[in-house]
Amino acid sequence: MKINHIKFLYTRSYILKVKKKILVIICSARHDEIHSDTCLDDEHVQIGGTSMSTPYVAGAAALLLQAHPDWTPKMVKSALTKSAKDLGLDISEQGSGRLDVYGAIYACIGDLNNDGFVDITDVLIPAIVFGSTPDQSDWNPVADVNGDYIVDTTDLDYVIADFGNIC
Repeated sequence: MKINHIKFLYTRSYILKVKKKILVIICSARHDEIHSDTCLDDEHVQIGGTSMSTPYVAGAAALLLQAHPDWTPKMVKSALTKSAKDLGLDISEQGSGRLDVYGAIYACIGDLNNDGFVDITDVLIPAIVFGSTPDQSDWNPVADVNGDYIVDTTDLDYVIADFGNIC
């Protein structure tokens, strides 16, 4: 197996490209209670999980909010998950996949049925349940694009803004 690695300057993070898959390895200062393989040397350990990915996701969310200051948390999450690159692993291992911040900035949040383009079928999703709230039987959380718990013209506006786009 051929491994190419690139060191990020001023950090202890590495990107490894292994058989065309990219893995992020984050190294932390060693602590007596952490049992892990050595990452760089005897003073650092390789660890993973949500504690290691959270700063990257938070940074990606901040970049999205800089590009789209009117987006709600639900819209940021939607853009990040829709644009993530599938690594071919189980969802419990990869979540939505590898972050693609550039792709998230230009994501089609109006593609409500996830068919790859925004058309009339996406407009119909909020139109059919227009005015509904979570306490009503016709509630559809997908139609609530901005996450404000009511399907209204704002939700339709976001879908219409993406209308005709290939995602």
